[in-house]
Amino acid sequence: MLLTLEIGNIPSMRNSFSKWLCALALCAVLPAVAATTYGEAPGASDHPLVGRFNGAVLHKYGSISFEHVDVQLPDKRTESAEGKVFNYFYLGPKGHSDLEVFRNYKQSLEKQGFKFLHVCEDGAACVQQNLSAHALKWTDDPRAFVGGKFYMNNLGGRPFRFLMARLARPVGDVTVVLTVRGGYWEDRGFGTDYFVQVIEAQAMQGDQVTVVKADTLGKSLTADGKVALYGIFFDTAKADIKPESKPQLDEMAKLLTQSPKLQVFIVGHTDNQGGVDANLALSQRRAQAVAAALAKDHKIDAGRLSARGVANFSPLVSNDNDAGRAKNRRVELVVQ
Repeated sequence: MLLTLEIGNIPSMRNSFSKWLCALALCAVLPAVAATTYGEAPGASDHPLVGRFNGAVLHKYGSISFEHVDVQLPDKRTESAEGKVFNYFYLGPKGHSDLEVFRNYKQSLEKQGFKFLHVCEDGAACVQQNLSAHALKWTDDPRAFVGGKFYMNNLGGRPFRFLMARLARPVGDVTVVLTVRGGYWEDRGFGTDYFVQVIEAQAMQGDQVTVVKADTLGKSLTADGKVALYGIFFDTAKADIKPESKPQLDEMAKLLTQSPKLQVFIVGHTDNQGGVDANLALSQRRAQAVAAALAKDHKIDAGRLSARGVANFSPLVSNDNDAGRAKNRRVELVVQ
């Protein structure tokens, strides 16, 4: 009673007490709010061979049309797979342990005929074997998920469970890597979180890169004022031009040498993976690298070349799939 009287008579204390009560109320409903906030990713769907644990939320997903994947296992053993890579990040329902989720997946894969390359059910042992490295690497890769990376915070120091399995098929093997953790999302209204990666072995689609010859470059610039180039290569998130870009750079230099009055913008474009600011900086560095290569290696007057990076502000097609994103990642020549 004394406390009530004192707070009622002192405005500053009354306001502070009200804020404190409000904070307590918010804390009480936090899990319910979080469960809504961390909802199903738009357009997401499960992999047909792997599926999801009942009641789980597919919070992040994405795919890469062709990539090589290395998985580091104990005793310095490396298991590799390549093909189309699917990435899924799930939030498991509250009241279901990481062990339950893990064993259900293991049981499902076993029933389908998958053979296990490595299984680690003991959380402490998985930490000791550094089996978190795979999930940490891929959830921190901006290509892994639609909308950019989604890092599994603090996974390295927390117990988790891990398996890698493979299904042999005439049309190509399927490899699954599963990392399940419990406890981290409980205050947000979930029981577990887990990362599933599926690699469907398939041959890379070749002959996709055509070097645009100098005469075609010139005709396109005359007709359209610009031309898109796909024969200039960079590693992911880097601006160093790869050696296999030389044939296209040679043709660009040939055109500029044949047309000494031609001045061009060299414009770098990215897809929509990753943050806008990072993509702007990356596309600018790549455009500058192309201009620098033409000036240094081909003796093109640097004053005729102006580098610009526009990130994903000018897509040619939708970024909703791998093929579209590949078409949007390009270097363009544009007449000044």
